[in-house]
Amino acid sequence: MIAVELVASYVYYWHYPVEYRGFRPSGSKAIALLRRSSEKLRGIHHEVRMSIDHGPLFAASDLLGFTMLPGRYHVTELYEARKHVFDLTVTAGGWRATSYAAPTGGKRLFITGDSALFGWGVDDEATVPWLMQSRLPDYDVVNLSLNSYSTVHALLQLQQVTPQVGPDDIVVLEYHPASNAFNVAAPDFLKSFLDGYELQLGDAERLRAMEVPFGTLDAHGAFTVGRIQLSCATTPNKPGCMHPNVGTAVAQRMTELAFDAIIAMNIRHLLVAILSGPDDDPVILHLRSRGVAIADLRTVDGMPDDADIIPTDLHSGPFWHHQAYALLLKAMQRLRMVN
Repeated sequence: MIAVELVASYVYYWHYPVEYRGFRPSGSKAIALLRRSSEKLRGIHHEVRMSIDHGPLFAASDLLGFTMLPGRYHVTELYEARKHVFDLTVTAGGWRATSYAAPTGGKRLFITGDSALFGWGVDDEATVPWLMQSRLPDYDVVNLSLNSYSTVHALLQLQQVTPQVGPDDIVVLEYHPASNAFNVAAPDFLKSFLDGYELQLGDAERLRAMEVPFGTLDAHGAFTVGRIQLSCATTPNKPGCMHPNVGTAVAQRMTELAFDAIIAMNIRHLLVAILSGPDDDPVILHLRSRGVAIADLRTVDGMPDDADIIPTDLHSGPFWHHQAYALLLKAMQRLRMVN
């Protein structure tokens, strides 16, 4: 019985990490696992339910697939008996606010990436970009990151920056292994998008018709940006939905090529923040071979604290953001990008 319970506990916490409550007895996990299996067979799913004080928050975008609408939002997440709320402010430019006051700095710091650096689940003031703006008043910190955004999104955004990235501006790119699936709009990624926060908090009908940008090769073997409709996740055989299920190696290569396209822009102060992944990750090795400046935000001697997780959506909490900010700032100071 002990062996069965140990195995069931391992399987349960592996598949349902939001249920983790420490080493305190909370009933038989073997029974809980059987109950979950029964519910799944009966079509009962345990998913995060999202709501907002006004909306919609997300809207379709011809360039980026989707973006945000300006305003201040109060977001509520419910997962079974758990509730989590946070405030989110979107500027007139469509990106998350990094300050209450209008920027006065003559230089800009662009932070790109997905929900990690965007700070989904935490209040505005707790995010890495907001902390960076507070520390660097001479800069206008622009948080270009957003849920499920990829290196391809960063490329498209930097190409549209007005005025262009200047010699005194700094660009921070993000990388972790999940970026690879984002960069090729992998089928599993598209399917998860259909149940994600964006459709819950946006115009679902229009968002299902949006075209997600991804990295691919043209007829001459050169890197280019393709687009695939989100609805292809459920109707892969319809016209316009021909999108091969690329393997891990191809996805990694598309990420490398997307980074190469940004490197080719000759941005003077360019920095890649690595959030996770082993040292021998092919993309990390590629970036190092290209001589790109690296900010290592992976756990080092317990920092950032991986245990600081928001239980409803599993994103990093405010302590992670503060320590990730400290590591990013330290890297920028080491490289003499900032004082």
